[in-house]
Order: sequence, then C-alpha cells, then structure tokens
Amino acid sequence: MTDVYKPRMRFALIQWISAAIFVPFFLLFLAAFSPWLLLLPPLAFIAIIAYAYFWQQARSYEVRPDGIMVKSGVFTPSQSLLLYSQIQKVEEERSLAGEILDYTTLNVQTMSQDSLSAGQLTGIPLDAASRLQKTIEQNMRNGKATARPAKSETPTRAPKTVAAPLVPFPIQTLTGTWANGLYSALPTSFLIVFFMALQAGDVGIGLVAALFFAPAMAALLLVGTFIQLATLSYQVSDEWFEIKQAFLGQNVIRFRFDRVQNVLVHQTWLAKIAGIADVNIDTGENALNPNTANKKYNLASAIPALRLSDANQLKDYLLSQVGAPSLKSNDLRPFFPLDDTKPAKKTVGWVWSILLLFAVSIAIGATLNAFQIPLFNGINTFILSVGGLVVLLLVGGAAFLYEKAYFDRYEYRTTDTTLIIGKGVFGFDTIYVPYSRIQTVTVDQDLFDRVFGLADVHVSTIGSGSALQAHIDGVSVATAEKLKNELLARVKKNIS
Repeated sequence: MTDVYKPRMRFALIQWISAAIFVPFFLLFLAAFSPWLLLLPPLAFIAIIAYAYFWQQARSYEVRPDGIMVKSGVFTPSQSLLLYSQIQKVEEERSLAGEILDYTTLNVQTMSQDSLSAGQLTGIPLDAASRLQKTIEQNMRNGKATARPAKSETPTRAPKTVAAPLVPFPIQTLTGTWANGLYSALPTSFLIVFFMALQAGDVGIGLVAALFFAPAMAALLLVGTFIQLATLSYQVSDEWFEIKQAFLGQNVIRFRFDRVQNVLVHQTWLAKIAGIADVNIDTGENALNPNTANKKYNLASAIPALRLSDANQLKDYLLSQVGAPSLKSNDLRPFFPLDDTKPAKKTVGWVWSILLLFAVSIAIGATLNAFQIPLFNGINTFILSVGGLVVLLLVGGAAFLYEKAYFDRYEYRTTDTTLIIGKGVFGFDTIYVPYSRIQTVTVDQDLFDRVFGLADVHVSTIGSGSALQAHIDGVSVATAEKLKNELLARVKKNIS
C-alpha cells in the first residue's frame, strides 16, 4: 500500500493568513472612504481561509517505489517526482511555530534547481516527517540509491594544459557577424526610431533617427559581434573542452565532459538563412579559470556561428563523450501526440494578455482624465477602444497562424540514451538531454491548460537550459501521464 503524507491544516492556515493578512487591513483602510467597503475585509478573510483549505486538500507527498511524488496546486495542478536515485540529501527545517503546533518541513534536494521548490515537503506532522525521512534515506541507500556521485561543492582545478588539443570546426566569423549582429541590431534600431519619434511627437524626428542614430547603433552592434567572434576560439580533448576569449586581456574556461547536462543547437531566423548555428553546452555550474585555483567565470559555454553540419557533428561528439552517442532516433509524437487544441489555447493566451494590457491602458487613461490630465494628446476613449479592438483582432489572427505553424513543426524524439526536443517557426532550437542527466520529471497545468484539458511535461537537469527548453507542452492529461511514465522508465534504465 502506498504511503501518502499531507500537510496539517493548521500549517496551511498559518501560512496563507500570514502571507495575505495585509489584504483585509488594506480593504479596511479603503472602507474609510466608502462605508459599503466594510463588507470586503471579512469576505477577504473568508477567501483566505477557503484558499488555505483547498491548498491543503490539493497538496500531498506520496511514497512510490522509484521516488516521492509531490502533488500541489489549486488552480494549476502540478506533479513532480523526486527520484531516489537523484536525491542528494534530506534536511529538516522546523520553526518555533512548528515546534509548538506539531509540524515541520523536509527539504528533499536533488541537483536540479526545480527541487528548491518542488522538494519542499511542508507542514508534515513531526512523527510522520521522521518516518518519511527514514523511508527516503533507506531507499537512497538501497539499490535505488543515487547512481552517480553528488555534484562537488568545490570543483577540482583543471589542468593547465588540454591534452591533444584540436579545433575540429571553424567559427564562421564574417557570416556570423551579419547574421548574429543584424539579429540584435534590427530590433534595437527599430526601438530607437520608435521612442525618439514618440518622445518628440514628430514623424520628422523619427526619420532623422532612422537615417542617422539607428544605423550608427546597428554599426556598433555589428562591430561588437565581429570582435566577439574574431577573438573567440575553442579546443577539445578527450576529457575537457575549452573556450577562450582574447580581447584586451584573456579569459579561458574549461569544462569536464562529465559535467555536461544537455546540448542545445540554436538557430535564429537569420542564422537559418546563413546556414549557421550555435552550440550551447549546459553544465549547470560556473567554470574555473585554469590559471587561478578558485576564481570562477560566467562566460557562456557556447560555440557560436558554426556551419549547421559542423554544429551537428560537434553536438554528436559532445554527446558521445557523456555516454549518449548519436543513434537513430524514434519519433515519440505519434505515440504521445500533441492535442489539436494547443494552437487555440496558445492564441487565447495571447489575446488574454492583449486584453489585460488594453484594460490597464483604459484604466490609466480614465484615471488621468478624471484628474484633468489628458492622455495621448486628447485621443478619446472611443477611438482608443476601436483601435484596441482592431489591434486585438490582428494580433489574435497572427498569433493563431504562428501557433499553428509552431504546432506543425514541434518534434520530440528519443534514442536509447537521449531525449530530443525541437521547436520553432522562424528560427529553430533542438535540445538534446541524456536520460542519465535527468533529475525530475514534472506534469503541470496552467489556468488555460485546465480550460482546454491540456498538460505540460517538463524534464529538468542540473543545468538551467533544460528549464527553458526541455518540456513538451500541449498534450492531453491522459497522454501527459503516459509520457511521464515512459520518460521515467527510460531514466531508470539509463541510471541503473
């Protein structure tokens, strides 16, 4: 029988009343200006208590054979499985209130950043927390124990030389300058023109900005991109890869291959036209300067502006060095399909954001007009409303077309060792996540997911890149559960 633990109701009440107590008092302050507002403070207090009740009912910690399943969320349900094989430590955190009222918090930490929130098992009775902690630690010590050593708090210093250095693929400096440089310069130039024209209230000023200031800024960005690419180099050995930036000084960073968590092949729309791509290598930690024992650098571990074929070969080499060689991949989408309502759900999200922005603009305009402060040089609310409706229709139509194209190009595949997720419309990003590096697999829903009956499946490694890229969103709830189980089975197979 599966053991399920829940937070105490008294903990939920204390947590949410203390977090939101300012709301009733603020409403009580407003009641001084209007007597009918006296009804709001007690209603707000009742709402806080009701939310605490539903929060407590929705939250649970379930002991499973392979890990701890954490379920939470009132409006947006979430499920996170903390695998025993990836748990590094379990800590108890007990406050004075908890000591008196018989509850505590267990912090279950993996190497993933997600565990900082998902791994907080809050409000558990003291005796139950003791049993749960012993259960987790026992499973960690058994055959389900951590399959690889914990991340070192102080990484060892890299050797001063890299064995058998080689530069397999050249950086395309000139091509990368116009492709990557223009990608930054175009939106920057547009914003300069727009804000200068808006500030001056004159189209002529905008033309002056377009003719002089915008090109000057674009030229500076292009020169900066050229210098960055021309002064960047990299080397590869059997155990390390090295990135060197040599301009007005020199920064050299080295990463061990056994620290690589995932690899991303990134293309902007201009890079696609130019036939180049960046290879981003996520290690989940800062790199060490090989010439200084303890000094760390945050220089991005990316090799930019490679030919696309070279970028894919470098990616394959990196994955092979971490035990995830490039093999024939199988398409997961036919077995775990995206739901056809995903483009509509995404479009509703776009439209909702525009509506909120529009409503805030109208509210600000009405407030300023009430104080006789004209907004938009006397443009009345009716004209603004009609214009807003036109913008809303245009944005909604464009958003749907974009999301439909995004839906059609969305891909997720697997080899025996690696999860591969690709997405994009104008540009395209493909992330490669070795199963042996996955720390948690999470299923969650936002508000619109619940409306459309959809869910998202996230995988996370130590690296931050997985949080942004390694998710499959827009599947049905039943499919999300099946996909989660499939991924967990592959993780278990690769770390056993």
